[in-house]
Amino acid sequence: MGFHALAFDREGRRILAAESYGALSVFDTADWSELTRIPGGTSRSPIQALVFSEDGGTLVAQFADGTLRVWPVATKIPAPELQQ
Repeated sequence: MGFHALAFDREGRRILAAESYGALSVFDTADWSELTRIPGGTSRSPIQALVFSEDGGTLVAQFADGTLRVWPVATKIPAPELQQ
């Protein structure tokens, strides 16, 4: 098993990792716990690029065969509390 692509969310609080067989995992960078796991898709092509949407609610993967897949992110890390 290995990773084909990685992407951080805008705040750097989550990392998206695409495994060699197509599954995606979202990890919390504070403690490296797995927040969400998306099973591998039907594409037999490796993932070349990953990105979080600007609001962090959607993931997009580009495969080597030119296809794109889009997933909603079920788990979001709450925003840090404002300090006064």
